[in-house]
This record gives sequence, C-alpha cells and structure tokens, in this order.
Amino acid sequence: MIDQPAGAHRSWGFGSADRWGLDQRTGIITWTFPDRTAGAPARILGSHSPSSESWLRAWADVSVPPGTSRDARTVRDGALANGHPALAEPKAEADEQKAAALAALAVRSDGLLSRAR
Repeated sequence: MIDQPAGAHRSWGFGSADRWGLDQRTGIITWTFPDRTAGAPARILGSHSPSSESWLRAWADVSVPPGTSRDARTVRDGALANGHPALAEPKAEADEQKAAALAALAVRSDGLLSRAR
C-alpha cells in the first residue's frame, strides 16, 4: 500500500537524500540533496521503537504537536466508530514489519494517501 507511491517518489530522489529533517512546529519535512532541497507537509501517524518493539500512535505521544498528529486522531476516531478498538489503543506491540503494516493500514483506512496527492 505504501510501496507503490514510494516507488513513484523515487523519481525525484526519495530515499537518496544526503539528509532529511522534520520541523514538528511547522509540520514540514525537508530532504537535502547535493544539488537541491525538497520539502513537503508531514503527517505523523506514530513512531516505532525497536528496543521495546512497540508502535506509539502520534496522538498519544506528548512530543508530537497536535497539528502534526491530526491525521492520527482521525484514524483513531474512525477505528472507534467502525468497531476496531484495538486500532485505537495508544501503544501496540510491534516489530518493524508490524509497525510498517500499522502505518500502511492507517494511511489506507482513512484515505490519507489520496489526500496527500
């Protein structure tokens, strides 16, 4: 679900930047290449912790500003409204593969991908 658009973004250099950064105050992610800089609005759905093998949803993370975690709250509200309370828990056990699946599910479930275009 995420690989297809990510592949399309490789045409402009996605995945090959020298560095990247996220300004959570402005909600802008910036990629720096040798010959240019690219930026875009960012949406934080959650974060994966390899050490605890967990996925913390952005709306439950006090370090994520409310404006940047808006889509995570939308996904949570949709999960609750549609009878999927497990998808609305603040934290879930998750290895890297499950964390990627949770992010993909969130993107797909709320149409976030279509709104990002």
